[in-house]
Amino acid sequence: MLWNDIPAVILYIRDETQNEKHLSELRRLLDRLPGGVGIFECDHNRITLSYLNNGYYRLLGDTRENRERFIKHTFFDAVHPDDMPQVLKKAQSMMDGSPHTDLTYRIFGKDKIVWMRIVADMYHDKNGRRIIYCSFSNMDNQMAREIDLKSSKALAEACM
Repeated sequence: MLWNDIPAVILYIRDETQNEKHLSELRRLLDRLPGGVGIFECDHNRITLSYLNNGYYRLLGDTRENRERFIKHTFFDAVHPDDMPQVLKKAQSMMDGSPHTDLTYRIFGKDKIVWMRIVADMYHDKNGRRIIYCSFSNMDNQMAREIDLKSSKALAEACM
């Protein structure tokens, strides 16, 4: 590029200090929440984990550092294999543009399998990026009651 007939290179420099400070404050706030919160970015054929708060790891009875053994390549590495088809179907639906999903599935916790519910909503930021915000809840008690109810119903039907 020429500037007043002199070869020149123009560099655009942007101070990201404010953005980083804002993100740091947001993460600190999210880490104080009792439940699990996740933030993901959705590209054309990929969902990438951006952040999981400490509450998510507490739901699993684990720590952020220990979870790295499960999350080798993607967030989905810790999902129970029997639930993977439905989890992938819901993820594909989000990638295809669905703005919301709600799913209960099993995930490998520290010492046991945990029933987890994820409620996810997609938003577009000012740059057009698709961001997925998720809340996670431990569903172990509810699933245990549901299994007990089904067993009781089956037993009652067998007695009739």
